[in-house]
Amino acid sequence: MSSDTNGYALHRNYHSSARLNAQNHLWKDALGYSLHPCIGLSPDHVPRIADIGTGTGIWMMDVKREYPAAQIDGFDVSLAQCPPPEWLPDGVRLRELDLYEPLPAELEGIYDVVHLRLFFVVIRNNDPSPVLQNLLRMLKPGGWLQWSEHNYESWSVQSVGGRETTPALDEMMKMMKQTGLGEWVPGLPDTFARHGMVDVRKELHPCSPHSRVYWSQLQFNSNEEYSYLAMENSSSDAAGPRLRNLICKAADECRQGAGFDFTIEVALGRKPMKDS
Repeated sequence: MSSDTNGYALHRNYHSSARLNAQNHLWKDALGYSLHPCIGLSPDHVPRIADIGTGTGIWMMDVKREYPAAQIDGFDVSLAQCPPPEWLPDGVRLRELDLYEPLPAELEGIYDVVHLRLFFVVIRNNDPSPVLQNLLRMLKPGGWLQWSEHNYESWSVQSVGGRETTPALDEMMKMMKQTGLGEWVPGLPDTFARHGMVDVRKELHPCSPHSRVYWSQLQFNSNEEYSYLAMENSSSDAAGPRLRNLICKAADECRQGAGFDFTIEVALGRKPMKDS
């Protein structure tokens, strides 16, 4: 979660909000859960849950249906994509927060669960430790952290129907890997352990073949946004227009039976109990 000047290079308009809401559906389709079963919440439990980088707040709506008694706070540096507070379910609140700033004292040690995903585009210097330290401060002793991410190194291009080449999709994938974003993701469980977390585990969730086209379309959407906001657009042969032309070609390949394939990585761990 970061401000526009600190690494967030996508829109916060209605197109982006629709993309995030669709992404939430696909994410849950891949994982099969909103909160991992190992966290062990029962539907009648009254946990306090923090959703970091809440975006549109859509993940909180899923969790509130599954755990009606939960008290859920959604945090982001911008709440522009969220519903009005008056339209939120009882027990769901919103608050602006930047995890690269000192954590407000009233948020320390109050959450049973802290959830976040897709910070790979805003983590600085390939080091999640500054963010993790604030997340741990938010947790109660014994509280769970669930952090799920993309790892571009797991990405590949798959095709059907005997298609031999996918040059546009291959080029897009190469460009994404060359950014170096998310190089820290595979080592996130080790980072948890170094910060004293216990019961640390990693879950790997491949995307289903039926969802490859949907995920690819979302990637086209986000890359197009990025091309306008973070790339040169001063001429027809500048980087932004070139990427958008590549996206059009990749979308044609997708319609002909090709798409991105990858594995979502989920790191889980608990804050240790206080010393007795």
